[in-house]
Amino acid sequence: ICVEDVLDCLNWVESVGGTAELIKISNENLKIVETWVNSSDWVKFMCEDKNTRSSTSITLLIKDEWFNKFGEEEQRNVIKKIVSKLDKEGVAKDIIGYPKAPPSLRLWGGATVQNNDMKALLPWIDWAYHSVKNMPKVLISDSMSKVAQKIFEKQKISVDVKTGLSEEEIIKIIPEYDGMIVRSATKVTKNIILAGKKLKVIARAGAGVDNIDVPTAKEKDRKSTRLNSSHVVISYAVFCLKKKTHKHIYTTNP
Repeated sequence: ICVEDVLDCLNWVESVGGTAELIKISNENLKIVETWVNSSDWVKFMCEDKNTRSSTSITLLIKDEWFNKFGEEEQRNVIKKIVSKLDKEGVAKDIIGYPKAPPSLRLWGGATVQNNDMKALLPWIDWAYHSVKNMPKVLISDSMSKVAQKIFEKQKISVDVKTGLSEEEIIKIIPEYDGMIVRSATKVTKNIILAGKKLKVIARAGAGVDNIDVPTAKEKDRKSTRLNSSHVVISYAVFCLKKKTHKHIYTTNP
């Protein structure tokens, strides 16, 4: 079987015009990506030297300031979300960079990829990146059913589950989030709320809101609520995040 596979490959190479044609196709793929990168405001080549840049394994870095504010772990999460979106659309598979490389995308530009296919792929990558960048983002900081995460994702809301964080750790990351979901472990302090410049909703699944600084939440116009069912609280948070207005009134269930 292996021998037949190699013979089939050689026959294909001959059918497209031989080694010279393969090199031509690959070089053209690189030129297509170069044209796209040169006009992009968010992506660049990992290899800056055009003379040593590979035309087969084309590795791309994100240069956008929004992305580079994150630590390496969060950057890799963003890359995974981009790749996941492309995978779900059936556009591209496994274009994530090597694990030991910086957070990156890696496109195969070899001759098995037709030039028209490479041209078709690049607008999809733009779409995936901007979709992830502009997607409402929620932090779940206490243990909760995985169903909660799935509800958010189904509604095109990005969700990160990061439990056991200290106040200082939350303050460091909360500026990037539009919503925060807690149970009883996380104390949503005044400093956390003030740091959450984008926060639209702070929701607790469970009884009471004693672990949330409600006066500060009201003052800063963050919606703070308590609902007993974790499924209901997630649905409520989705509703708040989907609303166009940022004006909310503090309420609690009896």
